[in-house]
Amino acid sequence: MSLQQSLLENALKKATKEAEKLKLNDTPQPIDRDEARRHQNLVDLIHEKRQRVLELSKQAKERDVNRKLVDAREIDFETKVMLSEIVVVATTKADTKKRNRNPIQSRNILVMETRGMLEKDEALKELLAKKHLIGTTAELEQALLLLQQELAAAKEQLSEQQEMLQEHQQVRDALTKKLIDVEAAIDSEESPIGKLREEYRDMNANYRRIMNNLHDFLDQTYPPKSVRISARAPPGGQEDMEVEFSLKDLLMELMNASYNSPNSYLRLEEGTYWPPYIETLIKARIVVRHPTDATKLKLEDYRL
Repeated sequence: MSLQQSLLENALKKATKEAEKLKLNDTPQPIDRDEARRHQNLVDLIHEKRQRVLELSKQAKERDVNRKLVDAREIDFETKVMLSEIVVVATTKADTKKRNRNPIQSRNILVMETRGMLEKDEALKELLAKKHLIGTTAELEQALLLLQQELAAAKEQLSEQQEMLQEHQQVRDALTKKLIDVEAAIDSEESPIGKLREEYRDMNANYRRIMNNLHDFLDQTYPPKSVRISARAPPGGQEDMEVEFSLKDLLMELMNASYNSPNSYLRLEEGTYWPPYIETLIKARIVVRHPTDATKLKLEDYRL
């Protein structure tokens, strides 16, 4: 229902109520001339009210037709308001002409129409305010729905992160406990690791003792041997020079070569060894020669 139709229906209801209050059958019978004159005035007023009601009803029907046409053409709200104002202005002009024909009641009609226009303006303002409020409320509801969805997604993500954090903390606690147990086992001499550490210390001490004894034995029994050998001089001649050979150094080189690779041979460069020391090592079955190259030696492999 449009604003103009609502206002017209309200005015029609008010006029109908006033007409019902002033029915001719309910008016008292005149007693004197003054009472008869008042009675005639009331009858005229009722007649005018009825005419006014008929006119308002006719105008309401016309405006209802106009409203349907406007709605059928899908005119926006502002255009409808403008058309309603035009109809009101036209109706006001028509009423003004009628009041000029009957100047006795023009003042009262003008006051009533002025009140109606004021109420109409207030109703229009209220309608516009309601429309703005409805639009704002719809936007806020959409924003609220979006925020609720984002909040739900954030809560779900937070829950997943908390579960992952709890799992990581459990793994960390388990690893920390395992590390503490391992460290305690390492420090304990009764644990397998402690026993291996003790055996390593004993073997290392035994190895150092054997190596010290070997060095002392070689220094005493096979000290470095100084041998004079012939060497070529720069002009192409030869000269004798004295070279010192050490059996201990040779054994250290053989041991280092066997440590790097058990089957590696050490090549003997001419002039860097004393043959009697080599023959002594071979007879003692400490070293062996290469099957095809006599300049290569290696330690005898006594591993089982």
